[in-house]
Amino acid sequence: MNETNLIYDAIIVGGGPAGLSAALVLGRCRRKVLLLNAGKSRNARTRATYGFLTRDGIKPAEFISVARDQLNRHTTVELLDAEAADAKCDGNRFEVTLDNGEHFKSRSLLLATGVVDEIPAIEGLDRFTAAAFITAHTATDMKSATSRLPSMDAERMVKVWHWR
Repeated sequence: MNETNLIYDAIIVGGGPAGLSAALVLGRCRRKVLLLNAGKSRNARTRATYGFLTRDGIKPAEFISVARDQLNRHTTVELLDAEAADAKCDGNRFEVTLDNGEHFKSRSLLLATGVVDEIPAIEGLDRFTAAAFITAHTATDMKSATSRLPSMDAERMVKVWHWR
């Protein structure tokens, strides 16, 4: 058990945009929050992150840095770079176990672990998949990546271009 046997109002598993936003809102409400971040960012390879007001096109590491700086202003929010290995609900309490065996308890549990992309194993495709997908805005007037890839069957093509 953690040293103080503290029961958090919320434990948030996932330190990406969703988890950071949730921690910010709860922190502003003066809730005692533990935010766990395993450091496995989906967009770490991308040059920019899009779709966040006032931050469209920001570098992913800079986005996380700005968000963490803003969270540091809230004394009720604790950031911990650690991976949750297990979570259990015991009545009206949650217990989260970290990969190092440490345990934490909370009244609520928010899973904001994000998405894992399953990119088809196609030679040369990694050059075009630094992001999970290319948005229509980004792809405007861009030649199809298919002309630069080895030949592939129709099923793989659908998997690659399902967002277009």
